[in-house]
Amino acid sequence: AGEARAFGAATSERASMELAVVETEEQRQQRHDAYLKRVEEAERLEEKLNAITDNVPTKVCNEAGSTAGAGSGSFHQYREQKRRDQIRQAAMERELEEEQAQAAFARKRDALQAAEESKTAKRRAKRQKMKDKRKAKKGAGAGAG
Repeated sequence: AGEARAFGAATSERASMELAVVETEEQRQQRHDAYLKRVEEAERLEEKLNAITDNVPTKVCNEAGSTAGAGSGSFHQYREQKRRDQIRQAAMERELEEEQAQAAFARKRDALQAAEESKTAKRRAKRQKMKDKRKAKKGAGAGAG
């Protein structure tokens, strides 16, 4: 077992010596060139993405023209757009009311909890006072007897 440890120690020394090998200038240059190539490729892809984003038109559905409302065919689109907007506004109002109700509930709950804690503290103090009185009375009775 002692020999195995010595052999293991020699192996670890060799491994540490191998790890200490310094990178050659050529290897460092190759790594650096590969890095620069990746950076250039990323820049090209970014430019390509920007060009695509700029050239692709944004689709707008049911856009009202300058003669909106002039024809009877536009009324159905107008009515649908108005209905969607009313639904959106109603949802926003519901959210606001819910948030206000939650805030009011939290305030009321906190106030009730604080009142309950103060009552509990007052009752605890009263119980402790009664306990101390009984202890004092018991101690005075034992000392006299």
